[in-house]
Amino acid sequence: MISNLFFGFIILFVTNLLTIQQSAGQLTSTKCIPTTSCFPTSWNSSGYVVASGGYYGGLAVDDDFNVYVADGNPRRLQKWAPCAVQPVNMLEGQFSHNPLFFHSPSRSLYYIDTILGNPTVYKLLPGQTVPVKVAFGNGVGNGLNQLQRNCRGLYVNEVGDVYVLDASNQRVLKWMVNATSGVLIADAVNNVVYVADTGNHRIQKYISGSVNGITVISGPYRTISPTVFREIYYPQAVFVDRTGNILVGDWARITKWISNGSTGSFTGSLIADGIQGFNANATRMDTPSAFAFDRTGNLYAVDWSNQRVLKFNVMSQQCTT
Repeated sequence: MISNLFFGFIILFVTNLLTIQQSAGQLTSTKCIPTTSCFPTSWNSSGYVVASGGYYGGLAVDDDFNVYVADGNPRRLQKWAPCAVQPVNMLEGQFSHNPLFFHSPSRSLYYIDTILGNPTVYKLLPGQTVPVKVAFGNGVGNGLNQLQRNCRGLYVNEVGDVYVLDASNQRVLKWMVNATSGVLIADAVNNVVYVADTGNHRIQKYISGSVNGITVISGPYRTISPTVFREIYYPQAVFVDRTGNILVGDWARITKWISNGSTGSFTGSLIADGIQGFNANATRMDTPSAFAFDRTGNLYAVDWSNQRVLKFNVMSQQCTT
């Protein structure tokens, strides 16, 4: 079982989330020109502010590099265009710390609305201002068609199936397209889910057919060197790339964990660090609580205690043909 999910922000991601497609010339058809599939492997350790001044929770970045944040005070969805000094306010009055997810295939923004006491997944289609109901919305509860208000993670796969981390019910649910109810993720096929179990200082892996998670990284926090770490401390956000490497946002830093192969262990290294407590320096953060990536692999993180979003430019990629 997933335990202590109520403790802090929990972010859910599924493997193979991020793939960058590159091709030569102007043609885009894969039948004409071979494409290269790339994903980021390292980022600049110095971030810079791309959104600020809000009580931010959920985070998403679209294919045009616009940054979306769920601002809990005064409950609104904000859109920050690249290099903007002020945001555009969207859907005011409907947001708290709602999880967000940008679905690139449909160019739609998904979010969970929990304000009105009826947790529901909606999506905003391109160019539209009225959201469309996608999943749940059957009141507060523990049924497979219901959620509690404390939803901490949202993911949408390529075909539009929705995954929600229902923290208060200590479970992950999958709602398939045109379904009338969700299924426990352990009952779904060909899915691997990673969860930040904040209160237990660990990252859990859930594979198809299992009702119990496998601990892949665990605490308590301990430093090996100034840039290498063995454990984690109150993890808030997690992302897993196609090779199984894990990014974790915990306490006041972002770390990357590389698999040691068949041993099942991971070695951690520092991507960006911070200081526990409020700090205005963009290279120092406190409680990175959500991750997002743009289509070129740049990393965005909600610096929760400092009420801002930081961007870390990608430095290297790994590509396969």
